[in-house]
Amino acid sequence: MDVEKLYKKFKKSKSQLNQFCNKHSINQATFSRKARALYPNEWEELIASRKPKSSQYALGRSFEYSVRNLLRKHGYFVVRSAQSKGEADLVALASGSVLLVQCKRGGSIPKNEQEELFALAQRIGAEAILADRKTGRGVNLKRLCRSGTEPFDLQEYPLP
Repeated sequence: MDVEKLYKKFKKSKSQLNQFCNKHSINQATFSRKARALYPNEWEELIASRKPKSSQYALGRSFEYSVRNLLRKHGYFVVRSAQSKGEADLVALASGSVLLVQCKRGGSIPKNEQEELFALAQRIGAEAILADRKTGRGVNLKRLCRSGTEPFDLQEYPLP
Protein backbone atom coordinates (compact mmCIF):
# COMPACT_ATOMS: atom_id res chain seq x y z
CA MET A 1 0.00 0.00 0.00
CA ASP A 2 1.55 3.30 -1.12
CA VAL A 3 0.19 5.45 1.72
CA GLU A 4 1.68 8.70 0.45
CA LYS A 5 0.05 8.31 -2.97
CA LEU A 6 -3.28 7.26 -1.43
CA TYR A 7 -3.13 10.14 1.06
CA LYS A 8 -2.69 12.65 -1.77
CA LYS A 9 -5.63 11.08 -3.63
CA PHE A 10 -7.76 11.19 -0.50
CA LYS A 11 -6.82 14.81 0.14
CA LYS A 12 -7.90 15.79 -3.41
CA SER A 13 -11.14 13.83 -3.20
CA LYS A 14 -14.32 15.04 -1.53
CA SER A 15 -15.05 11.60 -0.07
CA GLN A 16 -15.38 10.63 3.55
CA LEU A 17 -12.76 8.17 4.78
CA ASN A 18 -14.97 5.06 4.64
CA GLN A 19 -16.18 5.88 1.11
CA PHE A 20 -12.61 6.45 -0.11
CA CYS A 21 -11.33 3.21 1.43
CA ASN A 22 -14.21 1.19 -0.03
CA LYS A 23 -13.70 2.71 -3.47
CA HIS A 24 -9.97 1.86 -3.43
CA SER A 25 -10.42 -1.51 -1.68
CA ILE A 26 -8.12 -0.66 1.21
CA ASN A 27 -8.41 -1.38 4.90
CA GLN A 28 -9.65 1.80 6.58
CA ALA A 29 -7.94 1.21 9.95
CA THR A 30 -4.57 0.43 8.35
CA PHE A 31 -4.72 3.40 5.99
CA SER A 32 -5.78 5.71 8.80
CA ARG A 33 -3.01 4.53 11.13
CA LYS A 34 -0.29 4.83 8.47
CA ALA A 35 -1.51 8.21 7.17
CA ARG A 36 -1.68 9.58 10.72
CA ALA A 37 1.91 8.42 11.30
CA LEU A 38 3.13 10.16 8.11
CA TYR A 39 1.04 13.33 8.44
CA PRO A 40 0.17 13.70 12.15
CA ASN A 41 -0.85 17.37 12.03
CA GLU A 42 -2.71 17.32 8.73
CA TRP A 43 -4.52 14.01 9.22
CA GLU A 44 -6.81 15.02 12.09
CA GLU A 45 -7.76 18.27 10.39
CA LEU A 46 -8.46 16.48 7.11
CA ILE A 47 -10.64 13.86 8.81
CA ALA A 48 -12.54 16.52 10.75
CA SER A 49 -13.25 18.44 7.54
CA ARG A 50 -14.80 15.32 5.99
CA LYS A 51 -17.25 14.54 8.77
CA PRO A 52 -20.89 14.71 7.72
CA LYS A 53 -22.72 17.97 8.27
CA SER A 54 -24.37 18.40 11.64
CA SER A 55 -27.75 16.90 12.34
CA GLN A 56 -30.76 19.15 12.85
CA TYR A 57 -30.64 18.32 16.56
CA ALA A 58 -26.96 19.33 16.78
CA LEU A 59 -27.62 22.59 14.92
CA GLY A 60 -30.54 23.38 17.23
CA ARG A 61 -28.49 22.59 20.32
CA SER A 62 -25.68 24.81 19.06
CA PHE A 63 -28.15 27.67 18.57
CA GLU A 64 -29.53 27.14 22.08
CA TYR A 65 -25.97 27.46 23.42
CA SER A 66 -25.55 30.74 21.50
CA VAL A 67 -28.73 32.13 23.05
CA ARG A 68 -27.71 30.85 26.49
CA ASN A 69 -24.32 32.55 26.17
CA LEU A 70 -25.93 35.84 25.11
CA LEU A 71 -28.25 35.78 28.12
CA ARG A 72 -25.37 34.94 30.46
CA LYS A 73 -23.41 37.92 29.12
CA HIS A 74 -26.34 40.06 30.20
CA GLY A 75 -26.25 38.70 33.74
CA TYR A 76 -28.86 35.96 33.59
CA PHE A 77 -28.52 32.55 35.20
CA VAL A 78 -29.64 30.20 32.43
CA VAL A 79 -30.85 26.60 32.57
CA ARG A 80 -31.16 24.61 29.35
CA SER A 81 -33.77 21.92 28.99
CA ALA A 82 -31.89 19.22 27.07
CA GLN A 83 -33.96 17.65 24.27
CA SER A 84 -36.73 19.93 25.43
CA LYS A 85 -40.18 18.60 24.94
CA GLY A 86 -41.76 21.30 27.10
CA GLU A 87 -42.71 24.87 26.43
CA ALA A 88 -39.26 26.44 26.91
CA ASP A 89 -35.78 25.48 25.73
CA LEU A 90 -34.14 27.87 28.20
CA VAL A 91 -35.16 29.43 31.49
CA ALA A 92 -33.24 32.61 32.30
CA LEU A 93 -33.31 34.09 35.79
CA ALA A 94 -32.10 37.40 37.14
CA SER A 95 -33.17 39.63 39.99
CA GLY A 96 -36.78 40.52 39.20
CA SER A 97 -36.72 38.94 35.76
CA VAL A 98 -37.70 35.50 34.47
CA LEU A 99 -37.49 34.65 30.77
CA LEU A 100 -38.95 31.52 29.20
CA VAL A 101 -37.13 31.18 25.90
CA GLN A 102 -38.07 29.06 22.89
CA CYS A 103 -35.19 28.81 20.39
CA LYS A 104 -36.08 28.43 16.71
CA ARG A 105 -33.29 28.78 14.15
CA GLY A 106 -35.81 29.32 11.36
CA GLY A 107 -37.73 32.01 13.21
CA SER A 108 -41.20 30.50 13.25
CA ILE A 109 -42.99 28.89 16.14
CA PRO A 110 -46.24 26.93 15.69
CA LYS A 111 -49.25 28.85 16.96
CA ASN A 112 -50.12 26.23 19.60
CA GLU A 113 -46.53 26.28 21.00
CA GLN A 114 -46.62 30.07 21.07
CA GLU A 115 -49.92 30.06 22.96
CA GLU A 116 -48.68 27.44 25.47
CA LEU A 117 -45.46 29.34 26.16
CA PHE A 118 -47.31 32.64 26.49
CA ALA A 119 -49.89 31.11 28.87
CA LEU A 120 -47.18 29.57 31.07
CA ALA A 121 -45.28 32.86 31.20
CA GLN A 122 -48.48 34.68 32.20
CA ARG A 123 -49.18 32.15 34.97
CA ILE A 124 -45.75 32.54 36.58
CA GLY A 125 -45.10 36.22 35.87
CA ALA A 126 -42.39 35.66 33.27
CA GLU A 127 -41.64 36.98 29.80
CA ALA A 128 -42.19 34.58 26.89
CA ILE A 129 -39.34 35.02 24.43
CA LEU A 130 -38.72 33.67 20.94
CA ALA A 131 -35.06 33.52 19.93
CA ASP A 132 -34.38 33.10 16.22
CA ARG A 133 -31.61 33.33 13.68
CA LYS A 134 -33.39 34.24 10.47
CA THR A 135 -30.41 36.06 8.99
CA GLY A 136 -27.97 33.17 9.49
CA ARG A 137 -25.84 34.91 12.12
CA GLY A 138 -26.50 36.38 15.53
CA VAL A 139 -29.56 36.07 17.70
CA ASN A 140 -32.87 37.93 17.41
CA LEU A 141 -35.06 38.09 20.49
CA LYS A 142 -38.80 38.72 20.33
CA ARG A 143 -41.36 38.97 23.10
CA LEU A 144 -44.41 36.81 22.54
CA CYS A 145 -47.70 38.56 23.17
CA ARG A 146 -51.36 37.86 22.46
CA SER A 147 -51.19 39.55 19.08
CA GLY A 148 -47.94 37.90 17.92
CA THR A 149 -44.40 39.13 18.61
CA GLU A 150 -42.62 42.39 19.29
CA PRO A 151 -38.90 43.16 19.53
CA PHE A 152 -37.22 42.34 22.83
CA ASP A 153 -34.03 44.21 23.68
CA LEU A 154 -31.96 42.96 26.61
CA GLN A 155 -30.51 46.46 26.94
CA GLU A 156 -33.94 47.74 27.97
CA TYR A 157 -33.91 45.45 31.01
CA PRO A 158 -30.83 46.50 33.00
CA LEU A 159 -30.04 44.24 35.88
CA PRO A 160 -29.26 45.61 39.36
